[in-house]
Amino acid sequence: MAEAIRAVRDLQPGSDYFAEYYCWPLLTIGMHLERQDDQEMLMGQVRAFWMATNNGTMRQLADILELYWTSTQNT
Repeated sequence: MAEAIRAVRDLQPGSDYFAEYYCWPLLTIGMHLERQDDQEMLMGQVRAFWMATNNGTMRQLADILELYWTSTQNT
């Protein structure tokens, strides 16, 4: 998982316009993150892509991850 986190950190939302291709991998990574700081970093990247590209799928991804993380905290 550490390698996936490094890869997410290295993404450049302002200049990398392949956001549509990153949604499924980011969702998969996000569903396996347990540390809150990793979740916050991933969410920051997702939101940065959303803001840079106005990509609706990234906005939906943010909602899905927040819902998933909230639901797994209660179990």
